[in-house]
Amino acid sequence: MTPPYVMISAAALRVGQPLGVDLYLHDLSTNQLGLYKQADYALHASDLEQLRVEGKRHLYIHREAQDRYHEYLRLLVSDDSGDTPLAARVGAMDEVVRETLRECFASDDPNRIVNTAGTLAQMVLRVLDGSDFTTAELLQVVQHDYSTFTQSANVAYFATLLAKALGLPSADLGPIIAGALLHDIGQQEISDAILCKPGRLDDYELHLVRQHPLNGFRKLCRHDALLDGQLMMVYQHHEKIDGSGYPVGCVGDEIHPWARLCAVVDTFAALISIRPYRGPRTHERALQIMEFDCGLAFEPEMFQCWKKIIEDCSRA
Repeated sequence: MTPPYVMISAAALRVGQPLGVDLYLHDLSTNQLGLYKQADYALHASDLEQLRVEGKRHLYIHREAQDRYHEYLRLLVSDDSGDTPLAARVGAMDEVVRETLRECFASDDPNRIVNTAGTLAQMVLRVLDGSDFTTAELLQVVQHDYSTFTQSANVAYFATLLAKALGLPSADLGPIIAGALLHDIGQQEISDAILCKPGRLDDYELHLVRQHPLNGFRKLCRHDALLDGQLMMVYQHHEKIDGSGYPVGCVGDEIHPWARLCAVVDTFAALISIRPYRGPRTHERALQIMEFDCGLAFEPEMFQCWKKIIEDCSRA
């Protein structure tokens, strides 16, 4: 039976404007949802601050209100007037990206998936390319559940930051973001029982997981709209520059630069996410773990650039 409520991110809420749908909060003491604010209530900054202080990053809406809520989100994302705080636009963008990916991946239609990734990439670039954007705001908004959609969204955001910091041509940013959104599409061929298994994978399960770059490549390789670099982000994001990666064992420059970039941010995004068998790593711990593989799994220049982005954000 489909649950009557769906979870939303508190980061996407805007003050001073009614949301148009009732908001609910989860009461841990009763394990029940209770009405938080009615649809015609205009949130105050103090409301959002209280949610933040209490560590409540998520609220709930009735499933029947989803269409109205998604319309609200898209209006926030497209608001370039400066009236909407950037944190709210980033939160709304994240909600739209993850839910849209979920819907289009479920269609299993390569044309729809590729076209949707291109559209979402332009939206992400529009929001994250602003002069007033800060990495800290993004890191506060991104979700940490381990799903294909959350991982793909986070990798796309992080790829935007790293590509810009590396000084890649502006014309490459949109295609790189779209490639990042598509990079794990091959996981659609793997059952949730394996992807969400809390224990160690057996040899057969590990083999299936390691096939997902090939599965994704096969699904998308005949699509004329995709660039070689985007296809290699799908096919090579688990390759390592010392040749110990998969699915082929490519070495060094045999791995496309966009795939090497994707490998760095994909690993970081995975480390800071909740997994069935462990909690999320801190940003500092994730960088420490990745440091051991610098020059082995990761392009040193790319990893050091990413490390600086995260460390600068922590010091800000």
